[in-house]
Order: sequence, then C-alpha cells, then structure tokens
Amino acid sequence: MSKYTASTPQLLLSRKLSLLLLLLLIFTCCSAFTNTALPEFSPGYAGRLSTEPEQQQTLKLSLPPIYSEADIRPTSPITLPEAPPTNETAQATEPAEPTPEATAPAEPAEAAPAEPAEPATAALAVPTAYSANTGFKSYMDYRVLTNPRTGQYALQQKAYTDEQGFRIYDGCYMVALGTYYAQSVGQRFRITLEGGRSFMAITGDIKSDAHTDSLHQHRQGNIVEFIVDQRRISKTCRRMGDMSYAGFSGRIISIEKIL
Repeated sequence: MSKYTASTPQLLLSRKLSLLLLLLLIFTCCSAFTNTALPEFSPGYAGRLSTEPEQQQTLKLSLPPIYSEADIRPTSPITLPEAPPTNETAQATEPAEPTPEATAPAEPAEAAPAEPAEPATAALAVPTAYSANTGFKSYMDYRVLTNPRTGQYALQQKAYTDEQGFRIYDGCYMVALGTYYAQSVGQRFRITLEGGRSFMAITGDIKSDAHTDSLHQHRQGNIVEFIVDQRRISKTCRRMGDMSYAGFSGRIISIEKIL
C-alpha cells in the first residue's frame, strides 16, 4: 500500500461530508427557487401574511397587477363613419320639388261635345197601294221658279247643285210635295225608301191640289218630286224622267215631318 492512500474511516468521513454539502447545496437552491418563484406556497410566507395585515396590504400593492390599466379603462363607444346616402335614401328623405304641372292650377276638363239630339218627328201616312205609291220620282228644273216675291225663289238663291244635279239647301234635298204633307216651303222631312236608304228633304215647292189625288198625296203614284238642275242630271234620269236612277230606287216606306 502507498503512503498516500487514505484509511477507510477517513474516506467514509469525506464521503459523508461531501454528501452533506451536496444536500445542503440542493436545499439552498430549492429554498431560493421557491422563495422567489412561488412565494405564496411558502408556509412561513403564508403565516406572515395571515399574522401581519399591514405587511399583507403592502405586499399586495408591491405585487405586479394581473390586469393593466388599459384592460380596466372604461371603453369608449365606437363611432362608425356614416355611409353616404344612396339615391333611394336621398329620394326617400329629401322632399320632391314640385313640378310646374303639379303647382299649376288644374284646368277644368273640357266637356265632350254633346251629340245632337234626335229631332222630334211626326209620322205621316203613306199610300200602300202600288198604284198610289209606285216608287217613281219625277223631277222639275229649279229655273221654272222665277217669281222673286215667293219663298220658293228665295230658297233657290241659297241652294246649290251637287254632282248628280240635285239642288241642295242646308244639307237637305229640295223636293216638291202635295199639301197633305207640306203647306209651305222650307218644311223638313225624313224620307225612307224600301231599299233602306233614308234622306233629309226640304220643300222647295208645293204641288198644286189640282195635280194630286183627292188626299193630295200623290199624282199617278208619284209622291216625291225632286228639284234639280236639268242640265246636270244623268242621261238616264233625263230620258226616263225618273231620279230613282240616281240612287233613290224603291217605293216610299215612310215620311216623317221634322217638328
């Protein structure tokens, strides 16, 4: 054995001291760690908190706050920027400017022209026998009415001749009738033919009673005699002596006097 070799009791003592120092070092480190990192779990620290209120209050003040001032600051309301009004919103909120049509006073509506009232008429008897109502319609030339002192002549000065040679006064065909139907010139009638044609007539002359039947309605079946310009009627009408060939064919169905 070397002279530097330690004895067994010394080695054991050295090992015990080393182990003790190691445990002391570990304990010291653990105590420092627990005192700084987790002070609330130290029994001694908890006792001091429970027995020393003032120190406990001081310690609470010295501890770092859990919440920052920003966390406990009262929140301010968030103000959003107002969106510009849309066309629909502007139209709904802004009052519409009155148009000239809206501000102008309403004009009274024009009344529709009234249709002319149907004239009052009186139906006169028409012969039904063919011999008294043949449908023949003779004519006379207006130039035979030459007396300027008569109503016949005065009416002819205001009449005109149409394209078929008929004399027209105020839209009516000028005719001569017996005294059963007319007693003076200027009387108006509505005459209807069996073919369905109806026309307005005005007396431009009165037939002599000597030239009509006993009732003064016709002469040999001729009831209506047209007043014409003989130089302008058709050749057929002139040759036949009958104005029925100018579009007035048919027997007479009715004669109504305009009242």
